[in-house]
Amino acid sequence: FRALRNNLNFALNNKEKNVILITSSLSGEGKTFVSVNLSVTYALSGKRVLLIGADIRRPRLKEYVQINVNKGLSDFLIDRDSDWNKYINNSGLHPNMDVMMAGTIPPNPNELLMNQKLDGFFKEIEEVYDIVILDTAPVGLVSDSYQIGKYADVTLYIVRENVTPRDAINFVNTQRRDNRLKNM
Repeated sequence: FRALRNNLNFALNNKEKNVILITSSLSGEGKTFVSVNLSVTYALSGKRVLLIGADIRRPRLKEYVQINVNKGLSDFLIDRDSDWNKYINNSGLHPNMDVMMAGTIPPNPNELLMNQKLDGFFKEIEEVYDIVILDTAPVGLVSDSYQIGKYADVTLYIVRENVTPRDAINFVNTQRRDNRLKNM
């Protein structure tokens, strides 16, 4: 994960503030595992990190981050109050690493991620955090990650041996060729 962090820093031209979107083609390819470990690695390097559970359909972050919080991103987007701070908690994994869980599973995830509140939210969190990591839904199944992807500086597309089907690689290449995800 240190090597991955260093390669990402190079790809991002060592820019100070970055948003990293992590996605894949299918569930079970390791998005959340990579998101958590990459977040810890950045936190260990002294960066202030926010890990956001942006897969609001099938959140898995709670399996890795042992905090007893049920509210998160979806609740913030539904809430009329624009104070995102009440949905942020320390991860318990490192003092420099905070987390925003996915929150309550909404009936309309894609539409919720189109909420204009996200614009202000990302502007504000980039003032507080050096690295924001988005643990998103798989793009091979739903289009939610495209909605939130416009805020990313780089996309890390996860494939996993013996899990990702070989024919999914054509889909990955199409995503890259068509620039569907930023800086993939």
